[in-house]
Amino acid sequence: MRALAILLKVSPTAVSKAIVEGRIRNSVKRDARGRPRMLPAEAIAEYQANTNAAKQRDPAVVGAAVAAALQDRKGDPQADDDLSLNAYRTEREKYQARQAKLDYEESAKKLVRADVVRAEVFLSFRTLRDRVMQTVDRINADLAAETDPRKVRALHRAAMIAALESAAAEAEKRR
Repeated sequence: MRALAILLKVSPTAVSKAIVEGRIRNSVKRDARGRPRMLPAEAIAEYQANTNAAKQRDPAVVGAAVAAALQDRKGDPQADDDLSLNAYRTEREKYQARQAKLDYEESAKKLVRADVVRAEVFLSFRTLRDRVMQTVDRINADLAAETDPRKVRALHRAAMIAALESAAAEAEKRR
């Protein structure tokens, strides 16, 4: 019970009280000596489902790693029996270590958030599209006046190069 209390960030008394009140029922099994034995995945799920967090002084919070471990093992009763609460705690600590590493790398500018990259790519391509579309309006009269295909091609090429360089310069300014 103490290990479950640590995972749920509540006191062992709160876990005992939840068992007595029937909020944790299906996950409590008895061993050969009649001592209670809890299945961690079911106990955590039952506690969260049957406990009103608004009434708690310190709401029960299970780390994302524990929730992920529960999802990975859902439907496999053998896996629930094999894993102890210490295993769940170890997984949670590994998750927290990975998260701390990611936070450090982001602050050290070694890592960039995916949503920021997506926004930058979107802006870059939007700028490129706008510059190319403006090229048509800008050189429209010059192209209409020309009859020589070489001059038309040269005008078109120069306008496209100018549009692309303008888009690249704007993207460089955003850096």
